[in-house]
Amino acid sequence: MLGLSVIDMSQNAVANLGWTDIKLTHPVYIGDTLYAESICLDKRESSSRPEMGIIRMKTRGLNQDGDEIVSWFRSVMVPKRSSGIGQDYFPVAKTGALTLGPS
Repeated sequence: MLGLSVIDMSQNAVANLGWTDIKLTHPVYIGDTLYAESICLDKRESSSRPEMGIIRMKTRGLNQDGDEIVSWFRSVMVPKRSSGIGQDYFPVAKTGALTLGPS
């Protein structure tokens, strides 16, 4: 579930700082389709690394029926936009920007 949730909040995380209140609330079976989502609860600047911030979030996993199977709180350290870390990782197309040209 953590791997599924990376893209929504912590793709550019420098460090996972902790997990708390992990709850396994529903069984998972072979053939289940799993989904993950996160919501940001708090953000603050890092006191020891000025180019970083700390975000706290709640993450949960659902199965195909919408049953919550797991949930937890976590904190991660992420680079601030001003640091330049983790940005511009998508290549620029040599042919120019993608446009809605004639179909």
